Amino acid sequence: MKKILIFTIIGLLTCAILFQSDVIDSLLMFIMVGAIPGTPYSVPPVLMLMIVFAVFWVFLFRMVVRPIVRRHTAKRSSKKHAAHKKRMPSRRFKRIEATS
Repeated sequence: MKKILIFTIIGLLTCAILFQSDVIDSLLMFIMVGAIPGTPYSVPPVLMLMIVFAVFWVFLFRMVVRPIVRRHTAKRSSKKHAAHKKRMPSRRFKRIEATS
């Protein structure tokens, strides 16, 4: 509970500092218009489109494709393990038979 409270307070303070220092406004202006903060220059629309597309592609790959590949790899690995286990000889003392 203490950790959650501490992280919440730190997050709120960070957000407050970012909003007070106009970092968020500068970032939004860069994303929407391509205006480089602190300079009179701006990025051309085609280059800005390529940057946004590249960032979108990286996040899409990270959030969607990697989990699918991991799930497929884990499933294939478990099938290989099960097939290997089936081929192994049974152990000598695998089960204790009741003697009468």
